[in-house]
Parts: sequence; C-alpha cells; structure tokens
Amino acid sequence: MLFGEHAVLHGSKAIVVAVEHYITVELTPRLDRIIKLNSELIGSHQFDLDHSLNYPDKTLHGWRFVMTAILSYRPQLETGFELNISSDFSDQLGLGSSAAVTVATLTVLSNWLDKKEISALELIEKGATVVRKVQGLGSGADIAASVLSGAIIYQMDPLDVTKLAAVPQLKVVYSGSKTPTCEVVKQVETLRARHPELINKIYTVMGSCVEEACRAINQQNWHRLGELMDIHQGLQDSLGTNNATLAKLIFELRSESDITGAKISGSGLGDCVIGCIA
Repeated sequence: MLFGEHAVLHGSKAIVVAVEHYITVELTPRLDRIIKLNSELIGSHQFDLDHSLNYPDKTLHGWRFVMTAILSYRPQLETGFELNISSDFSDQLGLGSSAAVTVATLTVLSNWLDKKEISALELIEKGATVVRKVQGLGSGADIAASVLSGAIIYQMDPLDVTKLAAVPQLKVVYSGSKTPTCEVVKQVETLRARHPELINKIYTVMGSCVEEACRAINQQNWHRLGELMDIHQGLQDSLGTNNATLAKLIFELRSESDITGAKISGSGLGDCVIGCIA
C-alpha cells in the first residue's frame, strides 16, 4: 500500500503496488470426496466434503483464507481435490500473501468448476468478500493488486480500479513485528469516534495525496512522489499508527541518498516501511 491507508475504508481512493513475488496454487481433481491441502509454508490439512464444513476454527488459523475461498464454491463441488500451494516469499512479512493465496485459490477453482477464466472485476469482488469474511473488514485493495499486478488506483465502494502508467521502484523494510489489520483499524475507528470532524479532514487530505501521487507516478516524478510519501506519513502519525520502531526505520530510509521519501505501508503498528527510490 502506497497511499490511502484507512481512508480507503471511508470512500477515498488508494494506491497499491504488487510485489514481484508469487504464490502458486495447483489443483488436481480426485475421484473421492476428500479435499487435501498442502502448503510449503504451513503444512497439510484434509477434510471430507460429506462432513459439515464450517468456518475454519482456531486450530486451522493458517488455512482461513484458503478454506473460506473453497467454501465460496461449496455448492459446485461434487468431488474432492488436492491443492498444492507453493510460495517464493514468506507469509510473515506483510507483503500481501493472504491476498495472493486467496486470488490464486479462487482462480484455480473457477477454472476447474466454471470451465472458463474468471474476469478481473469478478475475481476482485469474490476475493474481497473472502477477506471480509475472514477479517470482518477489508478494502480489497491488496486483492486488486494481486489480480492486476503493477501499480493501481483503487476505490472500494463503488468498486473502481485503474492501472497506472508506471510503477515506482521501492525499498521495503520489514519491521520485525505485525499487528493484525482489524486491531489497528478498530483503534483508528475509536479515535475517529472521539474526533470525527478532524479525522475525516485527515482522510480528505489523504485523498488529495492520492490524486497528486497518481500524477507523480504517471509522470515518473519520483522526487515528488517521495515528498508526497513524507506528507502522507505525517497524516498516518496523526491516526496513531506509527511506533518507535517504524519511525526509526522511516528516518533511516530517508537518510539514504537514493531515497526520496518514506512511510509506513499498510494499516500500521508493524509490518513494513517503504522508501521511494529516485
């Protein structure tokens, strides 16, 4: 996430960039009623289609996005299958692995069951629905980035997605910890409930940053994009989503000669900071 964190949940647009790493999902049909899941990252799990399929319990925490995606196709499943999931990046770095595996799982199921390639917009809508069922909230911006790749401008409601003409080069640094998105959003929403007029104005300025950043990306003006990232970070500080570790990483990035600006990427209080490379 480059711009628009939190504000995207309230009608503003956001800018998201897909990372050039991949999760691959391969489906092999079975003749019985067993669904077997294999993942390089979290191990294996299997269940029977004839048994009650409910939302994954806490013991299946790592499978919650894949399982929820599968359950969305439950009425069409007549036989079982084996799902093999491989990844060339860690699921612990805040780089959108949940969105990527959701998109890949929905795509392979659609290709198998519907016998056709699912459209980008339909995939984004279905993926966002899965994320919201799992987390209770979510803009779907990370889903859209996984579907379309590159840099995109995204609006949640009404759904609107547009690819930008260029993709900025970024340096990404993992902070070493993460706070679940839903927890950070609840914290910000509590602040907004106490100061609705002020926080809404912050969201309006974030929206202006998004508009300016779109122009900067399309013009490949990376110095201006970096300045806008610094401005946006000040707005995120106002929401209480920064901490000492993230702030230290941001200022370390800004001190590097080829970095034009830096900020938190995502909901905050953990995960990654990003710097724009000139």
